Amino acid sequence: MMIDETLNALLKDYPKSEFSHYAIMPNHIHFIWFNQDDVLLSNLVRKLKGITAKKYREMMNNQTYEPLWQRSFYEHIIRNDEDFLRIWEYIEHNPLQWHLDRFYQ
Repeated sequence: MMIDETLNALLKDYPKSEFSHYAIMPNHIHFIWFNQDDVLLSNLVRKLKGITAKKYREMMNNQTYEPLWQRSFYEHIIRNDEDFLRIWEYIEHNPLQWHLDRFYQ
């Protein structure tokens, strides 16, 4: 999967950091990022979106297509173990709730 491959490739650029948990949804992604490389999250997201958008354009053979990503992103700083567990469980169970999403077809 293109996004999965890109996430793993990004780890080579940030060898001290890791994606603790992630879920790739049909129209968005959730992830927990342990940032030990002192990289700005916005730079990581920009890189992720740029690489995957380029691959997507190539897959679409430069035909007309909907944008792959929205402009911004939502972030939440995990401050304690309880918060980590809550976010981890949300990511784990979010794919099971996709049929309830307003974008589900």
